Amino acid sequence: MPGMMETILNLGLNDKSVSGLAATTKNERFAYDAYRRFVQMYSTVVMGMSKEDLEHRLADMKKRPGREEDTAVPASGWKELVAEYKESFKQKTGNAFPDDPMEQLWARSARCSVPGWRRRR
Repeated sequence: MPGMMETILNLGLNDKSVSGLAATTKNERFAYDAYRRFVQMYSTVVMGMSKEDLEHRLADMKKRPGREEDTAVPASGWKELVAEYKESFKQKTGNAFPDDPMEQLWARSARCSVPGWRRRR
């Protein structure tokens, strides 16, 4: 739908804040799943990386025994996937995934909102 802006959920999460989220919620699995979703959205929406590549990595991880559903993936699985996503980000962009929330917001995220108005939904 023309005029819709892309949304990046969980902006501001990084290697430090995800630990705080895990401690505050007493749920490490939740915190790293949120971080994984942020890294995935940022990579595809802001940087234009292939959604299929990241979804394929997620599907591969869920093929392991006992991990068919997202809710069955332990925190260690999400940590591993975050590391894979960040490595893929570095390989494809030539830069490390941004850890600074202000860089996440202004250096890249703000640039994708206006073009997002013209994207087909």
